[in-house]
Amino acid sequence: MTGSPASRKGEPPGFRLIGGEPSLDFVNTAEWNGDELLVDLLSDYESLVKWAVQAGVVDARVARKLRSRARLDRDEADRALASARELRGILHGAFNATARAHGRARIRDAFNSSVTALGGRLSDALQHRRLAAERGRARFYWSGMGDRLDCIEWPIIWNAAHVLASDSADSVRVCAGKDCGWVYVDRSRNGLRRWCSMETCGSREKAHRHYARVKSRKQGRLSQASP
Repeated sequence: MTGSPASRKGEPPGFRLIGGEPSLDFVNTAEWNGDELLVDLLSDYESLVKWAVQAGVVDARVARKLRSRARLDRDEADRALASARELRGILHGAFNATARAHGRARIRDAFNSSVTALGGRLSDALQHRRLAAERGRARFYWSGMGDRLDCIEWPIIWNAAHVLASDSADSVRVCAGKDCGWVYVDRSRNGLRRWCSMETCGSREKAHRHYARVKSRKQGRLSQASP
């Protein structure tokens, strides 16, 4: 396993946000091999908060509330982290099934199961969704952000539901890099994006192909030189 871009040696600190949507970037807080989770980049509740701030899921004020509450109740923090990891597994199943469907019944079953599980989470999240008037316009907001340690999930669930129920679902992809498994929405002009990042998986694949071509040419020359 070469590791996903966020954990490879030499990368700057922090999470790499390549998914195009917060919910896909949330799936990418782990390294996957198919359905198997290999490395969890959310090692503790603090890392979950750090990701949420970097991804724009919560602001600095809410993050301070969450950190303070987590210090006071470690058990609640552990439960919130476990719940977030479970949500990530649901989203991983949904987005992977979306990207790999192609009419296969087994994949459709996995997709249906994941979406049903996400729907249950959405029902809870929507209890905290509010609409308010502000400066002559209506805006959505989340009521009680920071009061519960699992509130980080709400915007992620909301975003995932919108992606899966929109035309964006047709553009969900899994990185073609060997042993990567990260997901993203392909919004490239030609719709042919293959890599989570050209700087990581794309560059590695280009180097691999170059090596294969050079090796093939050398073997060809040796074959011609043989008596």
